[in-house]
Amino acid sequence: MLLRSGGKDMRLIKDKDGKIPLFLAAESDNNSLCRELLTALSKEQLKFKTVDEGNTAMHLATQRKNGELLRLLLNSGGNVDAQNDEGLTPLHIACVNGDLEILKVFFQFRANANITDNQDRTPLHIAAEKGFSAIVEMLADKFKASIFKRTKDGRTLMHIASESGHQETALVFLKKGVPLHMSNKTGTKAIHTAAAHGFVEVIRNLLDRGENVDATTPENSTALHLAVQANQPEVVEILLGHGANVQMKAGKNGETALHMAAGVIDGHKCAELIIKSGADVNARNEDGETPLHNAARHGQLKTVTQLLEDGAGLDSLSKQGESVLHVAVSNCHYEIAKSLINHKKESATELQVINYVNQPNKNGETATHYGSSINKDQIHYPTEDKDIIALLLQHGGSVTTETKKVDFSKRLKTCLQKFINYY
Repeated sequence: MLLRSGGKDMRLIKDKDGKIPLFLAAESDNNSLCRELLTALSKEQLKFKTVDEGNTAMHLATQRKNGELLRLLLNSGGNVDAQNDEGLTPLHIACVNGDLEILKVFFQFRANANITDNQDRTPLHIAAEKGFSAIVEMLADKFKASIFKRTKDGRTLMHIASESGHQETALVFLKKGVPLHMSNKTGTKAIHTAAAHGFVEVIRNLLDRGENVDATTPENSTALHLAVQANQPEVVEILLGHGANVQMKAGKNGETALHMAAGVIDGHKCAELIIKSGADVNARNEDGETPLHNAARHGQLKTVTQLLEDGAGLDSLSKQGESVLHVAVSNCHYEIAKSLINHKKESATELQVINYVNQPNKNGETATHYGSSINKDQIHYPTEDKDIIALLLQHGGSVTTETKKVDFSKRLKTCLQKFINYY
């Protein structure tokens, strides 16, 4: 009644938020009022966009999953492919929501599934990000959405599904023939993202379709490196079964997969698989450290034990002259320090054990010096720092060894005080 008496132009009057009556009616799912509003100036109303995001009434109806209203708007002349300020069409929005019923409406009105947003994403890219496999199937099969389009950063649909953690969707893309071997702008391939997310079936399919098991990223990381870093033993096993090179080094520090496995929490399963495949347990990175150094640094006792059993050298020194014991002590890992010393005792004389404990680095610092510098933030239980000092002194740790650059008297005082306080 008010609409009829107020004149048709009132349909275009904005409220304080910049919205016309059609938008307010749509927000409350008042379909009958929307129908009445569209009896006049429908073209102008349907072209109207919100101030904040540039959405049309079709975007709003899609967001609200109101299929009846969406049909009304489109039958009244609404642009099914209208784009908002981000370049998103209503079909993009439907894919964000994972709404198959709304998607059927768009199919009926011949929505274009290949329009890209400001990031060069099609609705299919959005569905891949969300892991909506049924929508992916519908877009590819019925809408004939392109499976070859790439986003602005060069990602393929396989990259997106893998990065987003959706193995089922990634497998759908494999069946559809999505390009498998393309790198994105950072040089990462689908096999790399799949490995990091533990997608066993995707990895298996990629390799069966000819992907290079040792394909590298710009950092020279292979799928094996990435699977190990993410602690994905099942993926590691698949990669090794396809002949992954266990000696390849990656990153600025030139680490093997075994170096990486040694530093991962509960990485002993990956480490075991890699060792069984012939990895060099004494391989060195750019700092001259072995996997045993890395395991000691990160407190991985099971991996330390495993490496020692498989022949890792206790006496290996880094380029700074640090032994594995130096590293274990400096990172306050008592159980590992004890394990290292006990392992040394199994095959060495008492004098050799003492020499091991007192091995100096290039600055003349021994493990005992390192122990005297442990701070409270490093300890894992109340007396761990004192236990380490006691362990070292009990095995001949010297309190008289002078360093090349450190205030020896201060270190000695700290070390002795900790030991005295221990008893």
